[in-house]
Amino acid sequence: MLIVLDPGHGGKAPGAVGVLGSTRHRESDVALLIARRIKEPLARRHKVVWTRTSDENVTLKARVEIAEANNADAFISVHMNAGPAQARGCEIYYAEGDAESMRFATRILTRVAAIYPGFVSRGAKPDWKSQHKSLYVLQRQKGRRLAVLIEAAFISNKADLEMALGPQYGLALGEAILGALEAA
Repeated sequence: MLIVLDPGHGGKAPGAVGVLGSTRHRESDVALLIARRIKEPLARRHKVVWTRTSDENVTLKARVEIAEANNADAFISVHMNAGPAQARGCEIYYAEGDAESMRFATRILTRVAAIYPGFVSRGAKPDWKSQHKSLYVLQRQKGRRLAVLIEAAFISNKADLEMALGPQYGLALGEAILGALEAA
């Protein structure tokens, strides 16, 4: 299987910012860190292709084109959510009407809950429920491959941000994704 890992944002689009102590953490950096950890278990059994490996600008169109050019079986975009300070948890979006990706998202959430203590699931949701109402990287891949956008944790919540920065959470997400792919 070929999997495209897409760490969200990057370059001139840093995304949301969270603060721990006196350190500011940009969503683009945290998403890349989590994606690197997700890759470890995936790369043991599958080929992984990146949309970006550093702090660079990659358009939404280019991200989809990378999946197309590589004839990807799955596309996994990694982001951090933002909201009120008390908001916590992981939610995974899929394109409305994409039943396979919906089942994939649900399997990921179920598996990570089983292996990561204290995991908070906010559920699998169609992209129209996101703040953007339609997620380009999901809509353009609907029916072509499994495609999900993971809002791994809330960058605006100190406990979630600490969890996201720690090594175990990204590895747990990777193991959960691997299991969800193999159950497909």
